Amino acid sequence: MDDILLAINDLGLLRETKKFLYRNFEIKDMSEASYMIGIEIFRNRSQGLLYLSHKSYINKVLERFKMETNLVSHHVLKNIPKMI
Repeated sequence: MDDILLAINDLGLLRETKKFLYRNFEIKDMSEASYMIGIEIFRNRSQGLLYLSHKSYINKVLERFKMETNLVSHHVLKNIPKMI
């Protein structure tokens, strides 16, 4: 199994791409992604923004090296934009 993430602002081209993929491969459309390969995906459609976050991975690394209480790390993680 391989995953693919399509991100495009042209819905017509997106539909054509999906048609091509359906014709040539066995695929399953999982609809909009919120998480992929360890990256959280947040959208703000009204502002046309897309945010990608590795926050959970960063937390795991900090925990592994017993740095989760590090003030610099806390400050950086605290200032990651929250979309939900």
